[in-house]
Order: sequence, then C-alpha cells, then structure tokens
Amino acid sequence: MIQFNGTPQLETERLLLRKFTMDDVFDAFNHWLSDERVSDQRISPSSC
Repeated sequence: MIQFNGTPQLETERLLLRKFTMDDVFDAFNHWLSDERVSDQRISPSSC
C-alpha cells in the first residue's frame, strides 16, 4: 500500500514551493481538480 506523507517543500534559487496544507484544499479543487481535462486523467480509488 502507498503511504502518503504530504508534499515536500521545494526550493531553488528562483522558486519556493511550500508544502501543501489543508488550507489549500478548496483552492486546489476550484483551480485544478474541477477542470475536466485534469479530473478525467486522475486515478480513482475504485480503479486501483
């Protein structure tokens, strides 16, 4: 079984991607998962 421990913080000289938090869930859904082009390609638990 895959165990998800969260997202890492990624940092380069020009970019900082902070760790994904529960505060980001609403925005992630509205801007990413609600897009049919993305959601059609995701892996659903029923297909595993």
